[in-house]
Amino acid sequence: MKALGIETSTPIGSIAIVNEKNIIASSIFSSNVLNYGEWLGLEIKHLLSISNTSISDIGLIAVSSGPGSFSGLRTGMAFGYGISKGLNIPVVSVATLDGLSFHFIEDERQVCPIIDAKRKRIYTALYKKKRKISDYITCTIDDLFPLIREETIFLGDGALLYKDLIREGLGNLAHFALSFKNIPLSINIAFLGVEYFKKGKINDGCIYP
Repeated sequence: MKALGIETSTPIGSIAIVNEKNIIASSIFSSNVLNYGEWLGLEIKHLLSISNTSISDIGLIAVSSGPGSFSGLRTGMAFGYGISKGLNIPVVSVATLDGLSFHFIEDERQVCPIIDAKRKRIYTALYKKKRKISDYITCTIDDLFPLIREETIFLGDGALLYKDLIREGLGNLAHFALSFKNIPLSINIAFLGVEYFKKGKINDGCIYP
């Protein structure tokens, strides 16, 4: 199965075509240069062309469902559902936090992706080896600290924003991702979409509240 992944939850967006094991093609983009509505249509066609993939070869759409930019998520969802309707193929929505955690699926340490929710609040969850071990949480950064009892990798724009406070509050328990792993990527969304589809985890595609 070939899947098209769409990630538009932040100003750095991306799309990717994958099969069950490999990346076929991918592209990354800043919405500060061109808006998502213009870029997605053009770049999906470009990726299909350079990868010698026909649109009819795509069997699944995986779309980031947030949290993140509402306008970006809405545009990504609209494209994903438009393609799925035209091809009569399923759509799987994948939480942006799940996609971020996928950067560290082989790491034995706990992983804590954080997305800035503005007004001094964050979106977060805890993971270990790809498995989510907490609910999705909306809280302040200080509220998060009592939940961290072991070495934890922090990543995401919220981790960058609150890095000094996290280091001060957690000391040696806190580790931080390299810069590029703080960006949600469509490759992760696509691979997780395939996995979720196999498990029957197709949700309603609603944007994260």
